[in-house]
Amino acid sequence: MLTGYFVGDRDPGLIDASLPLAAYTDPATFVLNSAHDPVYVDSNEELDFDPDTGQLVYKEVVGSAFVPFTIKASDIVAGTADDDRVYYETNQGDRQLSGWVHNIAPGNGEIELTYTSFAAFRTTYGSGPGSQQNDNFITFGNATPSALIPRTGSASYSGIALGGAELAGIGYDGTVHGTSDLTANFNAASFTSKLVLFTDEMTPRSIGTFLFNGNIYESGFGGNVSEYPTYSGQMVGDFYGPHADEYGYAWTVNYYTSAPGGALGNTLYGIAVGKKD
Repeated sequence: MLTGYFVGDRDPGLIDASLPLAAYTDPATFVLNSAHDPVYVDSNEELDFDPDTGQLVYKEVVGSAFVPFTIKASDIVAGTADDDRVYYETNQGDRQLSGWVHNIAPGNGEIELTYTSFAAFRTTYGSGPGSQQNDNFITFGNATPSALIPRTGSASYSGIALGGAELAGIGYDGTVHGTSDLTANFNAASFTSKLVLFTDEMTPRSIGTFLFNGNIYESGFGGNVSEYPTYSGQMVGDFYGPHADEYGYAWTVNYYTSAPGGALGNTLYGIAVGKKD
């Protein structure tokens, strides 16, 4: 007979994985999944959050360095603090930011999430002819630690998608919205996902349905549009919550539309978020 005992400390990362975003009391730094115009995705940017002051610092990657944009509670656009999206405008001299952050308070009418949030920022830095403007859609949250991502079984999720588009095929340049779903096969460490997108117009026009597939990694997941070469695109994301309860990812889609004399280019980029069905 063997006898003995184990000693050690609890892993704080595993404990904190169950903490809803609305319950944060200590400052936190989130690693973002970001989609940008020009169209690409990455997981290199960060967002600092101080729950005591409500201050955010969006650290956008420019070249090989962070360009920080400080967003204070006083930068909230009047009348939006309790809306589904909280809007901000800030001017820091050589850099400006405008946009919105998903309201993490319970009862959000757009989508109610516990461990995940998302935002859209338009940033400008520099001045004169050398200034640069970027449109960015981001997801962030209490990411599921590697040790808690399931390695057996499967799960289905559904949610929303939103982003921006330049669609020469239908003459549209603006934001888009739609639905998203994701099916995770944890046994095979793989997933599939679908976006159904529409224009943001008084009478929305259907853009199309776009399919992705890819791999679930030790931490997070990533993949590509599955209808290549008709469409091309990428996505990168994370599960959030103590049991991979929610998802958030950044995505891009590119394709061409036939036209007299040649082909018209179409580009889309944005984010998708959702939760287990």
